[in-house]
Amino acid sequence: MRTRPQKIPAVNLWLAALLCATGLAGAARAQAAFAYTDPSRVVTLEFKSDTLAIINVINLTDTAFVLEPHHLVGIKRNGLTVVGQVFTEIKPGNVVVYSAFRMIPPRAAMGTDILGAFQFDRDIVKTYLSWSGRFLELDALSPERFESLMGRLAQLDLAVANVPKMFQQRQIPDLGVYIPYEEGDAIRDLHDGCLTADGINPPRIIKRPLPRLTPEAAAAGFAGIVEAIARMDPSGNVTEIRLSPDPPHGMAERIRETIRNSWKFLPATYNGEVVATEIRFTLQFGDTRAPEQDPQR
Repeated sequence: MRTRPQKIPAVNLWLAALLCATGLAGAARAQAAFAYTDPSRVVTLEFKSDTLAIINVINLTDTAFVLEPHHLVGIKRNGLTVVGQVFTEIKPGNVVVYSAFRMIPPRAAMGTDILGAFQFDRDIVKTYLSWSGRFLELDALSPERFESLMGRLAQLDLAVANVPKMFQQRQIPDLGVYIPYEEGDAIRDLHDGCLTADGINPPRIIKRPLPRLTPEAAAAGFAGIVEAIARMDPSGNVTEIRLSPDPPHGMAERIRETIRNSWKFLPATYNGEVVATEIRFTLQFGDTRAPEQDPQR
């Protein structure tokens, strides 16, 4: 006996489209996947590369939730802590726009890309999300478990009043750990260590090829350390480069040209805004060690 097909609520179709649009349907291609679930909130996360993570948040509470990129905290195997830097989206004309603020209304879902200097290398072992002063510890999932979870989440009806019953019916597992504010000091210290004392999420360099020597510099055996300060706008575009010292043999112009055209910066953020800033760094050319003294002299 054939049964009549059930009508899927429009909100379910919208949620399924959101999960697919943000790349979460392709879990088998992800480098790593993490998730947190409870009847109040769902967070799914994929690290797609050294600089890109995809996050989906389903807010099942009756209160709006503010998400900033640095709320994502990753702990690497070597103990290094990394945070998200900026949200990114593509505008018409392939224009990339950075932002540092997302408002998720009650009973709503959001999917977005987060860029950061994750330097993933398959070794991020713990991930946390700061949620209104508390922390959610996400569970690491295999590609198969993650893909199965995504299929079940796509069937959620965000308008249902009895969320625990819906979770039970959809067989959505309890994943992750909810960490109350008073128990999150250790994670909070790690997170705050990624920011400045003023609470600024400083700019990051995510691509920095070393400038090639000019023919004149190569012929002269140019070597040395150059200190640089780059000024960038809120879009991460370099507007000014100062070098100290100004290197000879045409290297000053070569360095500036390489930084402007080949390096990639992520701008600083503060209080939910992307801000103009300066970043300091050094470039080393050749062997700068002092010649070893001849022991026979």
